[in-house]
Amino acid sequence: MPTATATLTVTPLTAIATSDKAAFATARQDPSAELGEQSRVSEPLRLSSVLLSSSQSDHSTHSPVNDAETDRVQRTTKRTRLRAITEQRREQCRTNQARYRQRKRSGLQTLEQNIQQLHQEIEILELRRRSPNFEFDVWTVVVEYFRRFRYGLTLPSCASGPEVGRSARTEQLVFLRSVMTDDVAVGELRGIDALFEQWRRYSAYHKDLHLELERLEKAPDGAIITSADLSVTVTDSTLQHVLPHLLDPARGDRLLLGARLLGQRLRCRCSMRFEWDNASMRVARLETTMDLVTPLLRILGTLENVASVLGHARITPENAIGEMEEQTTN
Repeated sequence: MPTATATLTVTPLTAIATSDKAAFATARQDPSAELGEQSRVSEPLRLSSVLLSSSQSDHSTHSPVNDAETDRVQRTTKRTRLRAITEQRREQCRTNQARYRQRKRSGLQTLEQNIQQLHQEIEILELRRRSPNFEFDVWTVVVEYFRRFRYGLTLPSCASGPEVGRSARTEQLVFLRSVMTDDVAVGELRGIDALFEQWRRYSAYHKDLHLELERLEKAPDGAIITSADLSVTVTDSTLQHVLPHLLDPARGDRLLLGARLLGQRLRCRCSMRFEWDNASMRVARLETTMDLVTPLLRILGTLENVASVLGHARITPENAIGEMEEQTTN
């Protein structure tokens, strides 16, 4: 029976050397083959480098430096929230304080108004006590009105002394409050203070004011209609506050008109209508009409000159001195 024989082939060292030389020669002839071989060799090295970098990155994420940064950001965020909450509380406190101060001011204003009303009632009672025979009916009130204001408003600069002037002026105001409603209508104006201010202006802007009652009669609707004369003297204050356009240096014609009026005595026919409120037993409306054209025409000579004077005068159709906006603020 034949016997199997194992053959061992041994490559000589010379053959290995020859093979390496051939490979080296081939690499020199084809550089790309060498690069491919190098890439195959370096690929495991790159994978190891990536794994090492990832490990280092994971290690740096949990480093003490990053932990401190995270704590700092958290503390900053917490402080920001606390500041926002604190500012909201401060704003709420300021709002509450403002509301409290507003309620306190409103309470003080109400208290002052009540005190003022009590003072007025006391003054009215004092007026009635000093004048026991004074009856609050429309006829008596109208006659007393002309008597108390026949020389206008008593100013503090009167010759009798400022204290006496203030006392007389206070009595005039008390009288108005005692015989007229608080919201008495005076043309387009409303209120006792507005009427009192008009008397102050007429008295301060003119000289020697004199109001003289001539006739009174009762209308079918119950109102009292009076006829009277109002006499005043034109002064520098009249030109300044009532006729300021006559002081315009660029208008010589107006300057001449102002010069002709200065010092002149104007006697104006006027009519007053007193409407009585039976519920409150006081005057509820006072309407005044006044003829300024006739005395001005007598002095200036022509209607054109009269129109130049009255066209820009600071006097309303209801004979109130000053602009309407100014009247409502006083």
